[in-house]
Amino acid sequence: MPQDRESGARASEFGLQNATTLIEKLGGTNRKPGSNEFDLKGERVTIHSSQCRGGRPQSVGVTLLCLEKVKSVLGAFQDKNGSYQILSLPAAEFKKHSRPTASLGPSKDRVAIVKRSIFVEKGKRVAVIKAAT
Repeated sequence: MPQDRESGARASEFGLQNATTLIEKLGGTNRKPGSNEFDLKGERVTIHSSQCRGGRPQSVGVTLLCLEKVKSVLGAFQDKNGSYQILSLPAAEFKKHSRPTASLGPSKDRVAIVKRSIFVEKGKRVAVIKAAT
């Protein structure tokens, strides 16, 4: 089902809250409120979540502007049990293997999308964070 303005806003809010929660569990700190950019072990990173849909996590999107600022992208892929597998992909690799968003709205030509399979194939496993109980 395609996103509309309302579902996109909900997804954005979820992503910001989830990223903050996950990065704190990894020992990182937020660079500024309302941003998905963090400091983790001396590196500037961004973290983006992919909720489990259709039985498996899908892909993550990052703005091209953000990709220019960070060293790596952390993909937080939700498992069927609600836990998140955190995978790291260098920003250059993310950009190399990305496709443009299918959106025709404000994110058109501004957001790059990468599938989970690229993170698995080219990235590095950082952690598995268990679902909140």
